[in-house]
Amino acid sequence: IESTYFIPYIAPVPMEPRAAVAQWEGEHLTVWAGTQRPFGLREELATIFGVPESQVRVIAPEIGGGFGAKSPYALAHDAARLAKTAGRPVRVAFTRHEEMMWSNFRPAAIVQIKSGSTSDGRLVAWESVAYHSGDRVMIGRRGAETPYDPPHVKSTVYRSDSPLPSGSYRSLGAAVNHFAREVHMDELAAAAGLDPVEVRLRNLSEPRFRRVLEATADAFGWTGPRLANGHGAGIALGIDVGSYVATATEVSVQEKEVRVHRVAAALDCGLVVNPEGAANQMEGSIVMGLGSALFEASDFQDGRLLNATFARYRVPRIVDAPKIDVRFVGDDTTPSTGAGEPGIVPIAAAVSGAVFGATGKRHRELPIQRHL
Repeated sequence: IESTYFIPYIAPVPMEPRAAVAQWEGEHLTVWAGTQRPFGLREELATIFGVPESQVRVIAPEIGGGFGAKSPYALAHDAARLAKTAGRPVRVAFTRHEEMMWSNFRPAAIVQIKSGSTSDGRLVAWESVAYHSGDRVMIGRRGAETPYDPPHVKSTVYRSDSPLPSGSYRSLGAAVNHFAREVHMDELAAAAGLDPVEVRLRNLSEPRFRRVLEATADAFGWTGPRLANGHGAGIALGIDVGSYVATATEVSVQEKEVRVHRVAAALDCGLVVNPEGAANQMEGSIVMGLGSALFEASDFQDGRLLNATFARYRVPRIVDAPKIDVRFVGDDTTPSTGAGEPGIVPIAAAVSGAVFGATGKRHRELPIQRHL
């Protein structure tokens, strides 16, 4: 099987746009900024103004969502420059339009996958080539390796020039790479006439992958991609920040609208120190992932961003949030790993598989609703 997958640029769209206040007292600078990396910002400000870091204080209040977009924080540089020139405190704040215009974006990507398998769905060869936009190839490398066990594997990631500023986003490139790989596994299962869960299990030797997949299928009540009343089901697995995850979804499709009715997910992040916090992170990343799966794409033409407001850029709303069942299946003797990003990794592929179950049409390009 040989297929190509496309994932567009998407915007981080945090609830709170970036803002900064700067105040000089002699050669001492204090900056209030909703940054994700206050120590990095302090180092940058000290370098820009040629003062020791000990004379720079960065105060980071609640940031109102970041998702990687508030790691670079040039707005604080501007506030400090203006405050020094004016000789008084200065506040600089983005409007929503400015926040989306001047943000970094999750890199767009094209992923090409070739695979070979036996008639019973066992992989014998796997080759993936991914092209991620932007100059930070480490973003594209995350999640590029296959968790499956073919004897012959080759995975290559390239960077490419980018017309939009690309940067960090929840899970970096992992959600992008997982979408392509897990949809491809669904294609392999369909070509062999086999169940998507069974094909995955036949190609997995890592116990933690098997555990999250089996736990998700059990919690969901998995019976296959085609459900009653014309609904479809999809399932996918992944790994990110050292944690193993699987997700199953049930959807219905009415004309150009996909409705996600329920999601079941299992996470193995080792010892869970704060179960409620970990569940909240999983639920939030799942809903965030539904946006990139179904609606979100940053449109641009002739150097201009065309949908830099919520009126034109659709994100998931409360009415789009499905019932979510999260289960923790890790071993308490295993050291804790991340819970904030794994939930976003497999969700788009699971939705794609469910849409295929409902409609019989395979979606290799996001967002899905644009291509119904």
